Parts: sequence; C-alpha cells; structure tokens
Amino acid sequence: MKTVLNLSPVPEAPVGLLDYVDYVAVNEVESAQIIGIDRWDQIPLDDLIQRVYEKLGCGCVLITLGANGCAGKKGDYIWKIPRADVVAVDTIGAGDGFLSAFTVNLLWGKSEEEACCWANEFAGYTTTKEGSIPSYPLLEEIAPYVEERLMCR
Repeated sequence: MKTVLNLSPVPEAPVGLLDYVDYVAVNEVESAQIIGIDRWDQIPLDDLIQRVYEKLGCGCVLITLGANGCAGKKGDYIWKIPRADVVAVDTIGAGDGFLSAFTVNLLWGKSEEEACCWANEFAGYTTTKEGSIPSYPLLEEIAPYVEERLMCR
C-alpha cells in the first residue's frame, strides 16, 4: 500500500516525522510554515525542498508552487517542473486537482517526476475555467491536451 498525504492546512502543533507516509504534498506557503520561515522564496528552491524533506522524513515530498510550477524530492533526486503555460482565470481546486492527477499517474505506472509533469499540466488546465469541480475535465478531454503539451517540452 502507498500513502499520499496532503498536509493542508499545516497544523499549528509540530507535525513530527512522517516516515510512514510515502508521499507528502504541500504548497509553497505550507512548505515555508513547515520549516519555520516567513516566505518560501527566501531561500533557494533546492534548499526549501531539502529542508521540508528532512523535517518530515517521508518517502517523497511534492511542493506545488502556484504559477511557478512544482518540485519534488525522493531520495537524493530533486526535480523541478516549470509552470504550465496557461492564462489562469480561477485557481480554486488546482492543488486538489494536481494531487489527484499525480496519484492516478502513479497508479498508471509513471515515475514521480512524470506524474508531476502530467499533474502540473492538469492543474494548469483547471485554472483556465471557473470553479472547482466544473473545471475538472473528463479523461478523454484532458489526456490528449496534456500529452500534446508534454511533447512540446
């Protein structure tokens, strides 16, 4: 069994080690809270990811960075995915959409980095529509969209 935890909102009390969790996802603001800094962009992204990873002790850390894409770390490997090239209308639900798309891509057998690429494009797509649930497309609609955009990289 694999476990995926969206650590949102970050509890006020210290979280402690989450070494029993395979994947922990947080956004940029939550990542700063976890390591005790005011703003996530106060430090280099690699340092931010490393510090969150060490603090939580989980198998893999995913950090969504809003309009700046996302990043992750598993073991010694850190990856960064650039922003999805979209014009955002409404960002509500993008984080939940990201994590759902990430998780299903793992089930499809993709690596964590590949799953992040796919999820990043999915989340970007959702921001081009109003609302949360109405912005989530059916697989038949989103799969060709994402695959086309990933081939362009």
